[in-house]
Formats: sequence, C-alpha cells, structure tokens
Amino acid sequence: MTHVYIGVGSNQEAEYNLCTCIKALREVLGELQISTIYRSKAIGFEGDDFLNVVIGFETQQSVSELKTLFKQLEQAQGRQADQAKFSSRRLDIDLLLYGEQIDPALKLPHPDILQYPFVLFSLLELQPQLLHPVLQQPLIDLVPQTHLSTVGLTPINLSCL
Repeated sequence: MTHVYIGVGSNQEAEYNLCTCIKALREVLGELQISTIYRSKAIGFEGDDFLNVVIGFETQQSVSELKTLFKQLEQAQGRQADQAKFSSRRLDIDLLLYGEQIDPALKLPHPDILQYPFVLFSLLELQPQLLHPVLQQPLIDLVPQTHLSTVGLTPINLSCL
C-alpha cells in the first residue's frame, strides 16, 4: 500500500462540490484523512474565494489509475478539460504525493506543496513529520524557507464532514 496525499479545491458551489468529491473518494478509496478546510482568495485571477482541503489515504492503485479517477470526478462535477490554469473551478484535484515517488513529469512531489499555504499547512496537520521526497527534510523545517503563513486562510466546517 502506498500513502497518497491529494489537494482538492473549488470556488464554484464549493461546499457541494467538495462534499460530493469526498463522498465519492470514500466510496472508492475507503478511509480518508481529511485536513482542515480553508477558505482563501483566488490566486492569479479575480474570482470567488476557494475552499481547499488536503486528503490522505492508503491505496494499491497506480498513479495513472488515480489520475484517471480524479479526472472522472472533476468531469462529473462539470470541470472542462480545456480550462485555463488560473480560473474558477467547480472541482480541482491535484496529486501532491504518491509515497516517496519523485517524477518531475508527473509533478511528484507537486510544486504546490511549497508554494501555497493551504497545501503546506494542511499536509503538516495530517502528518507533522512528513519528509519532502526531493529535499529529504521534514516539511515543518521547510516552512521558514517558504515564507508562507496561515494569514488569509480561514478554517471552515462543512456540513458533510
């Protein structure tokens, strides 16, 4: 079994889309670790606030099987395949970590880990001693180097959790 972490976000009908996604992930993957859900401003474009969460789970599925599942879930919630990178999203699922696998072509580990506070601090919440696979340092030790903070992140509760 491989331990996997994903980032899930939405800024269109965000509560509904996150709840629908989490329910579907539980049905397919079983037990999930779910971080605090954070509300944050859209980055890179003008748009509604995003709700973001990091989810961890154990799986025997391959990276390609998981990516196929995530695309299916995104499309089921109305995501268009040709959407611009910085745009509103009904559902966005990013594979952050797949065990200790390092593969730049697959974005593993995902660069968002050290770029966005809602990813980094959510990962730390789920696994405080998690090592960055490339840097071989605990994420907690990398926080000062990122200059990220929780300012601007608002924890929220979802009725479905």
